[in-house]
Amino acid sequence: MIGDQLPSRIWGIWVRSNKTFYWLETGPTTIRFVSDKIRSILMSRDILRYNVRVKLNKGEEPCLDMSMEDAQEKGYLVERLFINDHVAASTLEAEKNKGKAQKNPCG
Repeated sequence: MIGDQLPSRIWGIWVRSNKTFYWLETGPTTIRFVSDKIRSILMSRDILRYNVRVKLNKGEEPCLDMSMEDAQEKGYLVERLFINDHVAASTLEAEKNKGKAQKNPCG
């Protein structure tokens, strides 16, 4: 799914090193502190390295919180992260079957 099909109220993180905007797909579940969750996912994948001992100026931060709308306006590459494997599988399956006719389970 490309960012132009998404609601603009989605918040995520723009990573300065690879100039990519990451947002979190949670499925029907809502979570708090989405930015922290995205940061931890990116750190576990070695996409984001964040050293809390080093004090950086605001303009030098390795990542910035921003909305999907801002990322689209600036033309950033958008990448979706999934909260877990189940959400990834069900979301991708729903997107795959979106255009197909549904079978009637009653025959």
